[in-house]
Amino acid sequence: MLYLSHLKRMRLAILLGRNVNMQDFEKIYKELQKYLDEHVAENMSPEDTQGLVNEFMGQYNASVRESAESKVKSLPKTSDDYLDLAGKASNDQEARKYIKEALRLDPDNIDAEVMLMAYTKMSIFSRKSKLEGIIRHAEQILAKQGFMDKEYEGDFWLVWETRPYMRAKDTYMRLLIRLGMLGKAIEECQDMLRLCKNDNQGVRYTLMHLFAVMEKKEEAFSLFKEFEEESSCMFLLPLAGVCFKCDDIKLAGKYVDMLARSNKDTKLFFRKLSEGAINLDAPVSALGYRVGSIEEYEAALQDYPFFYEQNEAFMEWAHDRIMKK
Repeated sequence: MLYLSHLKRMRLAILLGRNVNMQDFEKIYKELQKYLDEHVAENMSPEDTQGLVNEFMGQYNASVRESAESKVKSLPKTSDDYLDLAGKASNDQEARKYIKEALRLDPDNIDAEVMLMAYTKMSIFSRKSKLEGIIRHAEQILAKQGFMDKEYEGDFWLVWETRPYMRAKDTYMRLLIRLGMLGKAIEECQDMLRLCKNDNQGVRYTLMHLFAVMEKKEEAFSLFKEFEEESSCMFLLPLAGVCFKCDDIKLAGKYVDMLARSNKDTKLFFRKLSEGAINLDAPVSALGYRVGSIEEYEAALQDYPFFYEQNEAFMEWAHDRIMKK
């Protein structure tokens, strides 16, 4: 396989992302890489590379239209095709069958390894060991391909091949939280941010809540500054929380007041929360939540119960302060 320079790969990711639905991005990117293996040269100009991408997308879109017009359901061919089927399976047994076929076709499919673990009965601690093995496998694959070189550090996720690895690390980090290994979870979050400075996975929000739980005030403020003092409730609410827990009530009040200014639904959220009118069991929309709305608060409570369920006193104090404004 021909591996392009780091700059070219990032440019291709951006170009391709403009032309396709992001849900299909990774699958199509694989096909694009095969196409480029056959046509691209290392000394190609950006314009020539853009031409090849456009040519590929033209052929791809034509094939999609032809398939839709003929209404012929294509049979699964690739490892990723079988993973798609596994995600639509009606039961766990059927899902495992498709995942195993995906791994037969591609033993290095890290997403399939993680997915198979999810559909296999085992203790939570056994899952930890299993995930550690999967992550080591992913690192071996990336090292062999050259993606663990210093050149790519900070830009993981922008390069398609690193995404399964980052997803596995995210699954591992969340498992560590379930196990109560919060110190190790913090280390994992920090490593993911080292690999992906843009934080496409939203790891910074988990890390901020972990800092709040562990009362790491200085680390919380360093993270706050690193992301240019982001004003989302995912940042400001746990930041106020860590100040409260460290008995810096004045500073906690400052960030609660910032919350009220940055999110128009802050008072509505705290009122509904005190009335027990927030449904934390409601399914999360596939479209995500609206930033700056009550949905953002609801998502925070759903995603980080390890902080909010243990800090009712802080939430009551924040409620009283908001209601007085």
